Amino acid sequence: MNFEYFIEKRKKLIALITVKYECCKNPTFKEGYLRQIKHLNEELQFARPETAVDTEERRRILKTYANTIRNTVTDEHPLWFHGVKDLASLEKILASGHLGYLEDEESRSQTSPGTVDVTSKYSIDTTIEGFTGLSSNYLPAGCIFVLLPKDADEVQQTRKFDSEQSIETVDFNKNPDRVYSIVSTTENLAYISNLVNKYGLNKNKVHSFDSFIEKYKIDFRKNESINLINQCISQKREI
Repeated sequence: MNFEYFIEKRKKLIALITVKYECCKNPTFKEGYLRQIKHLNEELQFARPETAVDTEERRRILKTYANTIRNTVTDEHPLWFHGVKDLASLEKILASGHLGYLEDEESRSQTSPGTVDVTSKYSIDTTIEGFTGLSSNYLPAGCIFVLLPKDADEVQQTRKFDSEQSIETVDFNKNPDRVYSIVSTTENLAYISNLVNKYGLNKNKVHSFDSFIEKYKIDFRKNESINLINQCISQKREI
């Protein structure tokens, strides 16, 4: 299927669902049709021809990145990961000021109000393969919110489970430091940086998949060095 056919197919589908919406008397079905129309229009908004560079980056991430995360992120400095399938959903999240349940986000229909689904390094395959939009044709990838655990209980959770977990909603308007990074493909970085800046987050949190790995290594090597220095100072005082 080429790009032109992709666009034409979406337009025909929108027209078909619009007719169903206009003829439907059931409020629940009408709401579902409206969501489908909105989603398809969002796809048309972001659709673009594929490039060899982006395609290769996606394939590499899908194939190797879960293992890269497991080999990089330590149990001493754990992280949570939450995938967002597309850029339209990302803007809704940033505009809302929190990461969690969205009533119109069908892909998260199992998520309960007041919670957000996340994975640890042991289960990040779920996020990468199912919730980051890396396999979408003619559409930009989504992204991954990388979160810091809020307390000792969440730190313990990151070590216990190898499946998706639910934690309390992350309100990054009140606590922006919970968002450690927003990670996406290289082609999305400028767009996401502008969005993040628009909604008041630090755009320096936006990283490619590769630069995120380097950020983590630098940040936590630095912390480990500071801790080591403090330990040495403490030992000298005791002597």
